[in-house]
Amino acid sequence: PGVPSGASELTDALWQAIAEVATLRAAAVGPRGSAALQDAIRQQLAAFDITRTGFLDPSTFSKAMRSYSPALPDPVVEVLRGQVCQADGKVQIDQLVTKILQPPEPPAPRASPAPPKPPSEAGGPLWSALRRIRPALHERSLRLPTVFQRWLPAGSTRLSKETLGLGVAGLVGSELSEAQLQALFAAMSKHPDLGTSLEDFLAAFGAASGVGFEVFARELLGRTGRSLL
Repeated sequence: PGVPSGASELTDALWQAIAEVATLRAAAVGPRGSAALQDAIRQQLAAFDITRTGFLDPSTFSKAMRSYSPALPDPVVEVLRGQVCQADGKVQIDQLVTKILQPPEPPAPRASPAPPKPPSEAGGPLWSALRRIRPALHERSLRLPTVFQRWLPAGSTRLSKETLGLGVAGLVGSELSEAQLQALFAAMSKHPDLGTSLEDFLAAFGAASGVGFEVFARELLGRTGRSLL
């Protein structure tokens, strides 16, 4: 899968942060380009290759990346995996070691001034709402199906706009604006008169592109960088 426009620098920075943690764990076995360091990081990753195939599937790749940065959310892990996986979706450990230890490329010269700071609702009210919800989910290690079930009224299988708003407010600590709640409910409800099903609820969190992703990813990188220190 392609990397969203503007996110390449962010994923490069995440790879560099992962490399720093992997190098620190390897202790002082050698400089960055040394065979000793490559072998040490290969051993770190091989710990997740239970079947000793030399490859990581999507699940074990996710576990390996989160061993370096536990706060990485699923969409970002998938973007990283997409940069190193083969056609069958698996990641060769040797290739992953090379990617982790790959020196950062020098930044391209800028032909124009830096773009202005994005507005507070970059990506619209939907992404503004998701940027509040996603960190709260990850900080509490909550899975989306679990959250959906907790928010459901007794005897119901769908969330109304009102129950969705109450659930989100309890999660993030304050109410969404009417525009944010309306956009979130619209994205989650193919049939607004019936409410939000579990399938629609999960689908609304699957997006990983556009201006909203870039702002969310920048915020994530700041949190991830702090947790790695």
